[in-house]
Amino acid sequence: MDGTMVGSEFLAPLAWAAVLREVGVAIPVGEAGEAEVGHLISTPAMRGTAALDLAKFLAAEYDISPEHTPDWLATRKRQVAVEQAMSGD
Repeated sequence: MDGTMVGSEFLAPLAWAAVLREVGVAIPVGEAGEAEVGHLISTPAMRGTAALDLAKFLAAEYDISPEHTPDWLATRKRQVAVEQAMSGD
């Protein structure tokens, strides 16, 4: 994988919202949080964006602590997405 965001990435705002909450961002739980993150990551400017670049954008947008690097955010998002798929969330 080259890290390019595909259509399924746009279906993952729930995973991104969960990761952002893990690092202390005040993202609402449930549909409101999913909608907030979904709005940001599904803009036309974000289409085709690599997951790492999306993580950089979210880190800047939410002023995330540098201890949580974009690499870590993108990797953790993928882990959360798998966990959610396995649990049926």
